[in-house]
Amino acid sequence: MRRERTAENAVSFTVKAFNDWQGSGQELTPYLNPGDAVDAAFADWALNLLPPAYWSERIVQIGEPHSHIEGKPTFATFYKDAGEWFFAGYCYRGRIAEP
Repeated sequence: MRRERTAENAVSFTVKAFNDWQGSGQELTPYLNPGDAVDAAFADWALNLLPPAYWSERIVQIGEPHSHIEGKPTFATFYKDAGEWFFAGYCYRGRIAEP
């Protein structure tokens, strides 16, 4: 799916679809890279897969840690910006930047 963002500095980007990922047979990464735009179905999946590690109006983190960095767990993270969902990578709880 391709969407156009209209603004003074117009940006176009490709939105990666949850259904396309499910049919790809790939792990979440490398299918998604930090910064990739995703459809809302990805955020819904992350929210409903397990009880979320973190959940707010603009951030959803899958409830089970992906790994630990410096003794702190990291979680698959999706965030909303300007009405669009993005994959942030594997971030500390409540954060949208990878350590």
